[in-house]
Amino acid sequence: MKTRREWAEAHLNGTYEDWTSVLWTDETWVEDKRHSREWVTRSTSQEYNADCVGEKSKNRVGWMFWGCFARPEKGPCLFWEKEWGSKTPKNIARR
Repeated sequence: MKTRREWAEAHLNGTYEDWTSVLWTDETWVEDKRHSREWVTRSTSQEYNADCVGEKSKNRVGWMFWGCFARPEKGPCLFWEKEWGSKTPKNIARR
């Protein structure tokens, strides 16, 4: 967090031209299941009773999306493939 704050403070007074040369990126993970919550009412002693515990999938099915933009252009929005490896600047540049 310290590094982000230092970067933000160093660029606090950036000009419009400065900011138009920045490439903004983000990513998100989307799962192939309904978003729902299960509520269980139990006492402390029932914490590990089978009827008070929900199953958690070991094999999550989902997709990683990655996208970017820099004024005035939108970059690509990619499904980040597992075989591409981690999202390093080198791997991103290859896509």
